Amino acid sequence: EDSLNHRSRVYLAASDDGSGSFLRNVPVADEPSNNGVSNPARYPGNFLEYIGVAGWGDEAFVAWTDTRNAPTPPTDFYFDRVTGDEQPPVVSVTLDRDVLWPPDGRWEEVRAEVTISGGSEPNPSFVLHSVSHDEEPADGDVLDAEVDTPDLSFRLRAARRGKGDGRVYTVVYRAVGAWGGIARASASVVVPHDGSRAVRALPPGGEGAAPVAGIRSVEPNPFHGSAVIRYETRAPGRVRLTAYDVRGREVAVLVDEYRPAGPHAVTWDGRGFGSGGSALPVASGVYLLRMESSGVRSTRRVILLH
Repeated sequence: EDSLNHRSRVYLAASDDGSGSFLRNVPVADEPSNNGVSNPARYPGNFLEYIGVAGWGDEAFVAWTDTRNAPTPPTDFYFDRVTGDEQPPVVSVTLDRDVLWPPDGRWEEVRAEVTISGGSEPNPSFVLHSVSHDEEPADGDVLDAEVDTPDLSFRLRAARRGKGDGRVYTVVYRAVGAWGGIARASASVVVPHDGSRAVRALPPGGEGAAPVAGIRSVEPNPFHGSAVIRYETRAPGRVRLTAYDVRGREVAVLVDEYRPAGPHAVTWDGRGFGSGGSALPVASGVYLLRMESSGVRSTRRVILLH
């Protein structure tokens, strides 16, 4: 922890993908040690010879030695328990348009509104993670999108292939908690293939605004007992509507079947997966509803209170 590499400190990093990558380094020792040659009281042996970590559930138990109290004694043993139960922040994204039409190749500015709440991080922040679409090649159709920054505006090309169901742009934002817990949220912009289904996106509540695909409302929210989720599909097809907790774990499947184009509704009674296929009440808290249908993805936050 200094330019001469004399001072050292024990850190801990966790992996949530089987050690393929690690989250941020978090200091465990509250003070560094000076074991450089400039410290005449340094421990002459390898003071990090005695170091180890064990895991149990969501906790890590760390043991180490350091020389902060040298020369009396020259080295001490330390122990700490680190909890990994950080709640990542909850992210929601709303775009100022859902549809680009006509597909004449022009560039359209799209603005995003990002809301972050909850989690263990006192001052959570977010960045633009990616802007992409589902047609290949994807290069050259997105401009001014500064990923890994809190960018809230970019330009998309109103174009799609001549065949197929149309193009779907997906915009993803992410937030990172204090221990590295990651939360993501996405929103979509569609360039339809069939002009008869196209609607020009208007500001929310604007006069003449037409409904577009996705989750339209959750009432009441917060809810106690049950909530009605209203959603709309832009084309006939299979709809999957699920609920996730803030850790990203799927807790309930509300819809997973064919639906015609148009408005629909489903009621969630606050129950999720239980043992043996039974449905059990989930805990109070924040959940994310995620809908996927005909290449369109939509996310909405809901709060359950028991």
